[in-house]
Amino acid sequence: MFYIALSKGDRISLSTAAPYWFLASVSQALWCASFRRKYVLGSLPSTLSSPTYLLLTSLLLTKTHAILSSSKYSNPWFVTLPIALHAGWTMAASIVNVNGALAYKSVPLNLQRYVGHLSVALAVGIAVFAAKEGAGIVIPMVLAWALRAVGAGMKQRIDGKQGNLVGAKTQMNIANAGSAIAVTAGIWGRGRRGWWEILGSDDVDIF
Repeated sequence: MFYIALSKGDRISLSTAAPYWFLASVSQALWCASFRRKYVLGSLPSTLSSPTYLLLTSLLLTKTHAILSSSKYSNPWFVTLPIALHAGWTMAASIVNVNGALAYKSVPLNLQRYVGHLSVALAVGIAVFAAKEGAGIVIPMVLAWALRAVGAGMKQRIDGKQGNLVGAKTQMNIANAGSAIAVTAGIWGRGRRGWWEILGSDDVDIF
């Protein structure tokens, strides 16, 4: 963002994306604050504040990236790529955090199961949203990687017969399917902007 403000970046895109970027920064600061002992070891709602802020940060960064990488503007890839990676990482981390928070609390195993399923569905939804909004291919691919890791983790748990196995096979299957959908969404999203642009212009952001 500072590069755009101080260089030849697109100033119009900066003014449009700045509010989302500012709110993402605030949300991430609140996420850092949520690691205080009284929140981590507190009630379930306070424990869930960490993944909530991560999710909000991811959504705001996804919107920021969609604006800055729009073909209407001329921002270089090295400005938008870090935002895409950060958005994908915070989404993946929110999935891990919410499931981890429930695992360490005394909640029914079936609740953990359904929240796990819902978090996978949410990640897939974010991947499709990012692709539809023109946010490039990186965010969906990062989420596809995270979902594939979830599927592999569930397989390892099933093979070792360790941990909570309630719904583990279903979680493994939907995570693997969600990973495939996220990959497809990323390819589709990139295709909507035209693959030919990658070779046809040095100013197009492929990410």
